[in-house]
Amino acid sequence: MSRVTIRDVAEASAVSIATVSRVLNGLHRGDPAVRRRVLQVARQLNYRPNTFARRLAKGSTESLGIVMNAIRPTTDYYGDILQGVEEEARRNGYNLYFSVVYPYLRALGTEEVPKGILDNSVDGLIYAGEMRPDLYERIKEASLPLVIVNSYVEGEDVECVMSDNFGGAYEAVRWLIGLGHRRIACIVCGRGEVPSVRERVEGYRQALSDAGISYEGEVLVDGYSPEDGYKATEELLKLQDPPTAIFGTVDEVAIGAIKCAKGAGLRVPEDLSVLGVNDLDIARLCEPPLTTVRIFRREMGRVAVRRLLELIREPSRKPARTDVPCELVHRESCAGPRD
Repeated sequence: MSRVTIRDVAEASAVSIATVSRVLNGLHRGDPAVRRRVLQVARQLNYRPNTFARRLAKGSTESLGIVMNAIRPTTDYYGDILQGVEEEARRNGYNLYFSVVYPYLRALGTEEVPKGILDNSVDGLIYAGEMRPDLYERIKEASLPLVIVNSYVEGEDVECVMSDNFGGAYEAVRWLIGLGHRRIACIVCGRGEVPSVRERVEGYRQALSDAGISYEGEVLVDGYSPEDGYKATEELLKLQDPPTAIFGTVDEVAIGAIKCAKGAGLRVPEDLSVLGVNDLDIARLCEPPLTTVRIFRREMGRVAVRRLLELIREPSRKPARTDVPCELVHRESCAGPRD
């Protein structure tokens, strides 16, 4: 059976195609009886408007793309960002096209970002995670409005949404200092190459500097796992002046630090305080529950959609950075030092 068209509705209603169009789009201002007849015929014929054609006529796909970097796409960190993006997109009447960038696709010569996202099938793009400069150039060439979440492109004027990594870390370390700690170590994930981690390390350093504290306690690790935190803590506990507190730049390494401390016969927080960043679900489930800097990830996703819609509606608007505030969550892994 062939698809019912607007022409079929017009003929069955004994009106013009233009009249049917006005009725179905809520723009008819004529005889109410005509409106009722057209709607009744449309229901009887089970007419479904061609949504894609309507979007083309409006000059909008009513769709947004979201692409996530596959370094850590399955953690609840990026899952929460995605949830915030979806909530805000739906609230504004937009559909989402979702994809993940897998580094191995580049080696295979396969498109990392689906072609459909770059050929005007979406009105704008949200990219979550670290973006390579060459990938940014491809998106730029497509003239696609872009917002990057949890990262940025060095030296480029691009819209981005970050958490206040510097401020959150600074506040947390100042709080540790207020408890009396002077030997505060820092486990630097991803060797500090990711912007969010780099900013947290800068906040850590600034807090020590402002308090007049000099302590050589930074350990760079390759990854973001509890195993990385465990190994880093092993190194720190071998120092001549081991730390009384450890600041982990993500929750996972902080949890690894707690496990290592316990294995070495130390009590947390009596002998060693441990503090993380992100407030993932595992932070409140570990023992003791982890004191951490809460990142409002869903709000980052919501803000990213708002900023993207602003760019779509005002293409000439100058891109800017938006920092979503953090919050220090007090649990049971921190206390004042014994000495």
